[in-house]
Amino acid sequence: MMKCCDCQLFLRGVSISRYILEQPLPLLQFYIHHEFTQKDLTSILFSPRLTFTVGYEKPLPNFRMIERHYFKGRLIKSFDFHFGFCIPGSRNSWEAIYDVPPMEEELINDIIANPYETNSDSFFFIEDELVIHNKAKYRYIRTN
Repeated sequence: MMKCCDCQLFLRGVSISRYILEQPLPLLQFYIHHEFTQKDLTSILFSPRLTFTVGYEKPLPNFRMIERHYFKGRLIKSFDFHFGFCIPGSRNSWEAIYDVPPMEEELINDIIANPYETNSDSFFFIEDELVIHNKAKYRYIRTN
């Protein structure tokens, strides 16, 4: 199999996920547990960075990621990122800085009091075909 894309996701400069896609593209699924602080939960700005290499002769057209965050089954955040066209054989780095929707104090306290009840689904698409589905659970630790 030929590697077509090697993706690495960073948060605050720390690698938190890595995906390797091969041709033909199988649907990859990952299950990850993260621990963050209350500061991460209440931050008004979020800055993820995705670094990926397109590793074969064909371009990577229409690369897209949709990410949804839930608490106890209720959607609390939703993001849609378009990477566009990626040149074959290229190494790409994409970083976004965006506002996080504010949450009520009661919800924040409930999230902290219920570890791993917060989860997310990240969907990666190439040409509108789902190629990665990443599921994550989160624990937020209270800080003073």
